Amino acid sequence: MTAAAEAPAGSTPLARLRRIAGPAGRTTALLWMLIVFLVLEYARPPLIVKLKLQMLISLALPLLCISMIKDKRWSWTLTCQLGIIGISALGVFYAYNYFAAYFTTRILFTTIALSISMAWLLARIDFFRKAMWAWTLIMAYVGFYGIQMGGFGPGGNIGDENEMALACVTAIPMAFFGVVHARGAQRWVYGGIGLVLVVAIVISKSRGGFVGLALTVAYIILISKHRIRALAGLAIAALVFVIAVPKTYLMEIVSIKQEATGEIEDGTADARFFLWTAAFNMWKAHPILGVGAGNSIYHTGRYQPDWEAPMYSERDWSGTAIHSGVFEALSELGSVGVFFYTAMFVHHFSTLRRVRRTARRAKGLSRRLRAEFEMYSGALAGGIIGYLGSGVFLSVAYHPYAFYFSALGVALSWSLDVELQKIAAKASTGAVRVEAREPEATRANPPPSRSLGSELLTRRT
Repeated sequence: MTAAAEAPAGSTPLARLRRIAGPAGRTTALLWMLIVFLVLEYARPPLIVKLKLQMLISLALPLLCISMIKDKRWSWTLTCQLGIIGISALGVFYAYNYFAAYFTTRILFTTIALSISMAWLLARIDFFRKAMWAWTLIMAYVGFYGIQMGGFGPGGNIGDENEMALACVTAIPMAFFGVVHARGAQRWVYGGIGLVLVVAIVISKSRGGFVGLALTVAYIILISKHRIRALAGLAIAALVFVIAVPKTYLMEIVSIKQEATGEIEDGTADARFFLWTAAFNMWKAHPILGVGAGNSIYHTGRYQPDWEAPMYSERDWSGTAIHSGVFEALSELGSVGVFFYTAMFVHHFSTLRRVRRTARRAKGLSRRLRAEFEMYSGALAGGIIGYLGSGVFLSVAYHPYAFYFSALGVALSWSLDVELQKIAAKASTGAVRVEAREPEATRANPPPSRSLGSELLTRRT
């Protein structure tokens, strides 16, 4: 017998080549394309990023997913994303600066095309696991970079201190739930990543980042199974935080309350309220569709409120950003756009809640998978909480986090459905085998009739 004949099926070089070139291998290639895109877009290696490969991947990946992935499901979350890009595209026809509306729509198109591709591609728990590890490690690199560069990010969507802090905030829930649910060395890796992310937020001195961090911690405590233990850990962490962080950062945090209560008047709180009032005035003038995507900056002076202070009454605030993702979406996309955003977030949280409950109650699901679904659902919900908390003070309505995280929630739900279908298929296969053997056993050992059982019971009585 030859060596080739002795080798098990599928282990020969030709069989391995067929497997790589087959549908499974091609789908794996799409996964690595996605990971490479995330590395280039967010880690931004200095030399490679100049080749603009991430732009080519962002165009090719959605087309390849459409042509190569057979199971293309749909979700209300994805419908809401298409609604948002539809409202943005309409702005090209009525916005004051139609090019700004077009440019924003083009960015949204790329982002949402990638998010839909993620939902289809990562609807397998093994692919989802690899993608989440890649994202967490990329955010750890961003945190290291921010620490070294004094709070600034690598560039692109993570450029200034606020953007770097926002990116770190969205990844902190993944680090926390990784510590809770992972085992062995992975738990220590997640713990180290969480420490790096918190230090990076402190280095950035971003007050928006601190608000997002605080809301994320509150959410973690709220859904924790052991709230007393979580509160005790939070108290210890808060004490270490106050002792270790620089005094300048504590002063920045305290100034949030002081500006809100009017104890100090030279901060940025009044200017933010002024700009938010201008955005609200834009919405009142254009309540249905807003002033157009990317156009609020051109209408700030026209709709600025009549405040008596010289810095407000003697200055035209045109060209000033709104500094709030909430008011940015309200003024630019109107009530219809806010409806789609709200529906997307509500469906995101309800989907993740269903994933947690189903994973806890499902019979036949392994302990590892149960822990993973708990971990990922908590991380994705906490990431959106951090995004929304920081987004109150930052112009991030069109940043990718909301679209990527909500699409990942859809993929996680579908991957759970796939695992449950596998369990049901195994159970039905086992039942068919039992039914196939049952007639033989029945002939060998016929069950007693009901009358015989009654007769025996009567005699015993």
